[in-house]
Amino acid sequence: MVIFPNPSSGQLQIGVTNTIQNVELIDAHGRLCQKFDLQTGLNLFNFSDLVPGSYFIHTGTSVLNWVVE
Repeated sequence: MVIFPNPSSGQLQIGVTNTIQNVELIDAHGRLCQKFDLQTGLNLFNFSDLVPGSYFIHTGTSVLNWVVE
């Protein structure tokens, strides 16, 4: 799984080789911000309503850090 850009203004692209269900976007305080599924290939999201800060993308098998400016 690849995420970009990082840091971002809220636009997020996630590239995956397999479908991943129940992905969670968690803020720095441990609160669930969004839950979504990823399809094989490139997935585009607009999270521009998020407060600037550090977020974590949990897939069940990995955790990636993503920064919103």
